[in-house]
Amino acid sequence: MAKALGSGGSIAESSNGSSYTTVGKVKSISLPPSVAMIDATDNDSAGTKEKLPGDSEFKLSVTANYDSADAGQTAIIDAAAAKTILYYRYRPKGTGTGEIQYIGTGYISKCQIDAKHESIMELSFDVEFTGGVVKSIQ
Repeated sequence: MAKALGSGGSIAESSNGSSYTTVGKVKSISLPPSVAMIDATDNDSAGTKEKLPGDSEFKLSVTANYDSADAGQTAIIDAAAAKTILYYRYRPKGTGTGEIQYIGTGYISKCQIDAKHESIMELSFDVEFTGGVVKSIQ
């Protein structure tokens, strides 16, 4: 597997899934899938837990330097306040022919602006996807 710097990734939002606005000043993006594990232990398990995979879940976490003039950040803050579902497009290596992207719809479950003493203000938000996330090639 080729090594890649994490500085090229981008996240964008869309209300309709066709016209996306990039969220600016992003510092970190993560999209860890998780699988619920179902306890299948019974009296025949001989004292050892048994598990089966359940439903998958995707949660997107983003941190950016806050910019009140950034259209993408403003759209995120507005969607969080209105509890609006949006499309999200995550490109781990940024824009480029042949590069991977992930697209899905979800709601913002956390959105906050941090203003700490002697620090750059930050916007952080989490998105919980409804349904799956589609992996495709740009």
